[in-house]
Order: sequence, then C-alpha cells, then structure tokens
Amino acid sequence: MPLSSVLPARPNLEHLRNQAKDLLKAYRSGDPSAIARFRESLPRYSDLTDDDLARLSLSLGDAQRVVATEYGFSGWLQMRQFVERKDGADMIEMTVDHVRVNNVTNLRTVVLKEKGSDRYLTIWIGQAEGDSIALKLQGQTMPRPLTHDLMDSMIRDMGGTVTRVAVSEMVDDTFIAVITLKIGESYMEIDSRPSDAIALAVRCDAPVFASQEVIDRAGVELDPETGEFSAPGSGGRGIAHLHGGGEVSERFRAALEMAGMNARSMARNEIEPEDMLLALINDADCSGNKALVGLGADLERIRSRLQSQTARGNSPLELSARSRRVMELAKSEAEDGVVGTEHLLMGLALLDDGLASEALRESGVALGAARRVRGELED
Repeated sequence: MPLSSVLPARPNLEHLRNQAKDLLKAYRSGDPSAIARFRESLPRYSDLTDDDLARLSLSLGDAQRVVATEYGFSGWLQMRQFVERKDGADMIEMTVDHVRVNNVTNLRTVVLKEKGSDRYLTIWIGQAEGDSIALKLQGQTMPRPLTHDLMDSMIRDMGGTVTRVAVSEMVDDTFIAVITLKIGESYMEIDSRPSDAIALAVRCDAPVFASQEVIDRAGVELDPETGEFSAPGSGGRGIAHLHGGGEVSERFRAALEMAGMNARSMARNEIEPEDMLLALINDADCSGNKALVGLGADLERIRSRLQSQTARGNSPLELSARSRRVMELAKSEAEDGVVGTEHLLMGLALLDDGLASEALRESGVALGAARRVRGELED
C-alpha cells in the first residue's frame, strides 16, 4: 500500500508518539487486542502465547515499532524521517560550541551553534553533564570513566554506533532530545535529555542536530561586543540594555539574566516582575534571597504561586512596563550606589500590582522590615 494512502496528508509526529504510548499502556493493562498487535507486527513474538507475551517487559520503543509497521514502514526511524520530510521539519546540523559557567550562580549552559549561521541554541544543563561535555571539548581525560564514557564503551562493545543526536522538540519549557543508534543493520531511537545526548555525541564524534521548529522558537544571537546572547530581532542587545548600562552588582546582572531565561522558558515576549522574583528565589547566595529568608518568607510557597499562574507568550525581548517600574524603584533604593539584588527585592516589594507583589505580601514581606534587613546585606 502506498505510504501516502496510509498516513494522513499532513502527519503529526506527536500524534504518532501518542499512539505508541496508548498501545503500550493498553498492553500493560492486559488488553488482548494490544497483545495481538505486538505479535502481528513483531516477528520475534509471533510464536508466543498471549500469557507469555503479556509477561514480557515491552518498551515504548517496541510500541513505536508496532505503530511504524502498521503504517507500512520498516521501523520508527524510517517513519519519523518520512514525516519530517513531508512536514518540512528538517533537522539543522549544529556544532557544540562551548559550555558556559555563570561564575555567580554556578549554572551551566551548553551552547550549540548552527552551521553556516550566526544563530545559537543555549540550553541549561546540570553541573555534572556540563563538566562532562566541557572536559571532552577541552581534550581532557579522567583516570576512571565518567558516566558518558561508560555509555560510549557499552554501545561500542555491543557493536553499536551513535549515528546522530538531535534536539528534536520543546514540550512546554523542556527540550527533548533523541539519540539514534545503529546496531547491525537496524536503527533505534532513544529518548534522552539534551545534556546526556550531547555529552555522548562529543565522545562518539556523532553529528548534533536541532529541528527547525526548536531553533525558530529558542534560537538566539550573540553580541560580539558584550558576549551576551539575545533573541533575534532585538538588535543584538543582551542583558546590558535592560538595566540601562548603569553600575550594578554581578549578582544583579546574574539575576536579570536568570529572569530572562525564566521568561524564555515560558515563551513570553517580555520579562515580568514574576521572573525577577523567581530569579531571586532560585539564587540562594544573593542578598535578595537572604533578605527574604531573614523576613521569614516561605520561598517554596512563593515559587509555587508564581509558576502556577504565569502566562505564556512568545520569546522574551524586553522588560515589561511593570518590570521597568521595578528597575526604577530598585535604582532609587540604591541611592545612586551600586544596584544589587537587595535593591531589586525592594523594587518588587514597592510595586503595587501584579502577581509578584501579591506573592510577597501573602508571605508577610513588609516594606519597613525589608528595608531594615536590606541595610544588613550587600551583594
């Protein structure tokens, strides 16, 4: 049967994934029809009884192969590639440029650069994964294998090859990656965190790709003068233009950068006061955070309140009107001195509307007490 008559005119990869998940769920519940589909589509199970097949621990990969076979493909990878070509979702090859370490917050960001373009993809990753990638990029070796060295060795010892890794999509604010393995003449895809996939790729010399959709949504440009990343269309302006280039502490700059990342992860076109407050809550070493702790604020409650009611939009480019007001109040509190995160907290406390100010008031952050605590702290 021709492929075009099996799949819809514009097949949706997410819909196909959900079909496989539903099949696996039905199999695990003991649904006879689901068990039969595995037997009919996967020859190695054709001689098993229903009871024997039900006792196996079949995986999502098995379910995906069943779905692909039912649509007339030899495997999930072949169907995925067909859908991507048909839907125009071409993969773009990237280079693993470097790993950035924020010296204030100690956060790691892996930076991918689009080949033949000045667009980048920046992804927050864990410290261990970031250091693993950085060590390999720098040509350093460890006396004992790290986790990703072990993964590489196991794949090779089993006769497998990592043919590529891809940052394939974004689900809400989470990047999703896929590792493609070739074992003999068969291919298989493994869901992965981008950090693990990239750490494995740099060890296997495997190419790294990102989907056009991901780059369009999360791609950034680098300002060669400041070394800062900014969203396309912002004129190459990074964090500096947001605080006006005035004298601010490194912690303040880091908080504003984290606020921008918060906004980007929510796909909004403006940084809101809520993003600023989340940045302070997430940086336990900054003066703004210490002031909140000193005032007895419940940081987890504030975080939950902010994350549950923050709206979404497009990619962040500017400060919102309310955030600009917070910046003005923070600079006023600094009294022409260096603006720190303790002043940013004061600006948020002085703001008279919005979710951030509501969350602070609900946590008992009184303005007078905040000023007294602020006087004892400095970034």
